[in-house]
Amino acid sequence: MKMNWRLMKDEVNAVDIHGIGAFVKRFEEAVSYGEEPLTGFTFLHNAKLMLSFTREIEQDILHAQTTGPLYVGFQNALKLEAEAERYRRLKSIGVTVYGFGEGDPARSGAEGLAQWKPLEANHALLENQWFLVSTTPKPIAFVGWEVSAEEIWGKGGISAPSKAFAGFVSGDERVVGAIVAHLNDVRLGRSRDESPPDDSLLAIIKDAHPRRIVALVDEGQRPFLKRALSQIAEAAGETGAELYLYDLAAASYLVHPVPHQGERWKRPYAASALRLGLGRAELANLIDAASTKVPVVKGILPEKVGLSHLAEWCLTEDIDTVVVPAEFTRPSLIERLQGLSLEALVNHSVGVTIIVEDPLRGPWVVPAIEQTIGERVPA
Repeated sequence: MKMNWRLMKDEVNAVDIHGIGAFVKRFEEAVSYGEEPLTGFTFLHNAKLMLSFTREIEQDILHAQTTGPLYVGFQNALKLEAEAERYRRLKSIGVTVYGFGEGDPARSGAEGLAQWKPLEANHALLENQWFLVSTTPKPIAFVGWEVSAEEIWGKGGISAPSKAFAGFVSGDERVVGAIVAHLNDVRLGRSRDESPPDDSLLAIIKDAHPRRIVALVDEGQRPFLKRALSQIAEAAGETGAELYLYDLAAASYLVHPVPHQGERWKRPYAASALRLGLGRAELANLIDAASTKVPVVKGILPEKVGLSHLAEWCLTEDIDTVVVPAEFTRPSLIERLQGLSLEALVNHSVGVTIIVEDPLRGPWVVPAIEQTIGERVPA
């Protein structure tokens, strides 16, 4: 993701007096990938309200007993030392805290941190600001730019005379994931011009050397395919793999997905059959889009609800690679009851590479050892 992580003077105007609205617009263009707009954004201009948000984030972590990581911008080492006891307490329950700011703190001030990243003075950059960012117990990012006069920047408390802050808070996973990735680059000293390791979905699928890939479709209810289909299709095209789109929306407890039941209907369909014979125009359109990169693309209409049924298709169609959205790693109660969870797929799949498309962590492969829990389901 290419992103300029600073406020830009040429983006300031009479309405957006600090350029934060323009920053968020640039940010949305960089991380939304043409899918749903960013959600959960609240713009903040009140320093006391900002402080309240940061305290709530810390309390949520304390109550949930999660281990983080938690990324904290202190602006400078003196502010860290003023908050040292709070972060020693977080460290005592196992929270990994990464601190950012100008200068070097005293040893006692840094005792609650896993790492302190000293920064050069640059009061337009995000990493030099006041922020708290965490992926647990739920994704949350608070960023507050100090917009006070330069001579008092980073000095005194938030209620000091003439102090002013402006920023935002968001629970959107794409926002949190992108900021975490940027802060990790900063703390590890990776240059913004340096090419990071290729851990894209495209690269991970290609590394699996697939022959037949399945990706999940749900008639647009989740943004997964809008984000991922292009890379999945490109990976299939470059590796010579066939691609199958598994339509979750076709499965129902009450209605069969095809007009006539029987073994001859249990097969993948080409776009023409889905559009003209079965009334599945949206699935057919996705197949047409992927067909520009992949010679063989077909659709699967499951007759049963749940991902364990997907495992049956993997067996009968000799499918070796499955790409699933991260939503199924944290299913709702209803989804768990329906068997729409990663666990349900893993417990019924052996010898299948399962790749999770995760906008927060980045794509990852389910460890093979986990896939020996269950046995393959007979067709």
